[in-house]
Amino acid sequence: MKPHSDDLRERVVAAIEAGRTRVEVAELYNMALSTVGGFIKRKRATGSVRPDKFGGYKTFALEDHTAQVKELVTEQPDSSARAAASATCRFALMVMSRPRFRTHRRSIRGVEPTIH
Repeated sequence: MKPHSDDLRERVVAAIEAGRTRVEVAELYNMALSTVGGFIKRKRATGSVRPDKFGGYKTFALEDHTAQVKELVTEQPDSSARAAASATCRFALMVMSRPRFRTHRRSIRGVEPTIH
């Protein structure tokens, strides 16, 4: 769902500032009471009703650990992703997806993983 337009957000906040209640404004613009409250909260906190960025701006999950990952790859260039992840248990949780981590955890316990 796309964010509400800045124009609509401004009109909602202006109606509240003009003395209307949140319930009246919510009914007037056919939106949830919590949405009206969110617009007001954002206006008070930031001075603007503009929404945060919407999708496509998040960074790589391991970006803070790039140097450490490169170091592991440099030290053992022929190792598999599983071996590199096992080298530091902390990375094993971050690098592997949940199903792959379950498979990895079973192989550590000596249980053969079932691949479907």
